[in-house]
Amino acid sequence: RLLAVVRVGKLSQVASLMTFLSRSATRALGTFTVFLAVIMFCFGVVGVSIFSRVCTDGDQVATSEATRFRAARCMLVAQPLPQYGSFSSVEISMLTLLRAFTGDAWSDIMNAAAAEASERMEGALGNATALLRRWNASTVASQRDSIIQEVQQLLPVCQTAEELEHLRAARLVDCSLPSEPAFQVTCYSNCGSPFAFVYFPVFIFAASSVIFNLVFSSLYQGLRQERAAS
Repeated sequence: RLLAVVRVGKLSQVASLMTFLSRSATRALGTFTVFLAVIMFCFGVVGVSIFSRVCTDGDQVATSEATRFRAARCMLVAQPLPQYGSFSSVEISMLTLLRAFTGDAWSDIMNAAAAEASERMEGALGNATALLRRWNASTVASQRDSIIQEVQQLLPVCQTAEELEHLRAARLVDCSLPSEPAFQVTCYSNCGSPFAFVYFPVFIFAASSVIFNLVFSSLYQGLRQERAAS
């Protein structure tokens, strides 16, 4: 009987603790959501301004029917951003940051956003131009894939604005949208920025710190109110 009384006492304590925690969590939910949204919006705007031109997985296709036989600017990128991890707009950027905050492959997104053009061999751009002319004239899928791989080895990781402008002038890379005239739009670099190695850890640390403080301050206030009421 004594053990039964102890068990009932422990169960009542656990039940009261769970009730207290649920009330505190409910009170903190609105504040938590607002603060997290503000942090993601601020970092999202910064992310769009820095990483919006980094290629995303799926951008490696030609942009219109008229350019289906020309290499799009993202076909030469070795590691594009994940399809659901880009910075093309503030809304998409906030979703990307939410994904990073949950720990879902955020290091892969960070590495892709930090990509920089590595050192080129002498004459690499000229050789890449010649290979892309062969790619443009080829109709064999396996041969075209092999040529793209060779070009990626000559211009590894990503391409600078000067390299893409050279290929655009040779009418081999088209950076225009379907509604724009072909080869008339300036090509920007499809590389990222090493600032990504600072950007992502700072965001995760800032969001985690704010949420940690909010949760504990809410629990502390709830505990004080419970003690005052009792």
